[in-house]
Amino acid sequence: MSSNKNSVFSLKEEIQDLARSMGAADARVATKEMLEGPPSGDPTYVFPHARTVVAFAVPLGTDYIDDYLGKKTRLVFKRVLYEKYQLVGGVAGAIAGKLRQRGFRAESVAPNAVFRSNEEGSRGPSFLVPDFSHRYAAVASGLGTFGWSGNVLVE
Repeated sequence: MSSNKNSVFSLKEEIQDLARSMGAADARVATKEMLEGPPSGDPTYVFPHARTVVAFAVPLGTDYIDDYLGKKTRLVFKRVLYEKYQLVGGVAGAIAGKLRQRGFRAESVAPNAVFRSNEEGSRGPSFLVPDFSHRYAAVASGLGTFGWSGNVLVE
């Protein structure tokens, strides 16, 4: 049993190292039990056999803040977001690939703009429920804490 624990710990470290080497600030793991809460925290909605999720944070930087908040331009922030979404996709794909190499079923989940259908409890366009809440996974895994407006703050 302890060798299995060691191999799981080793895999967790490998995943964290991989995410960091690709530009993530940190990565953490949450079990399905840690994600009990709102419906969007349930990974089995997206992947029925899910038992664990990997959450990671990608820093946005701060260079664009003065121009954005000063209403000089939004373009710099839009470019940063585009680049970070590309990075998130790459990191998620690499983590899923590493897990599949080790014999696990693994998939990445789109980082934004994918919602549950109305019959799953959504009340239409004014109340969109994500298929899976990356924010909730980040908090459940210990990666960060909820801040204002539901944003996740990471050290």
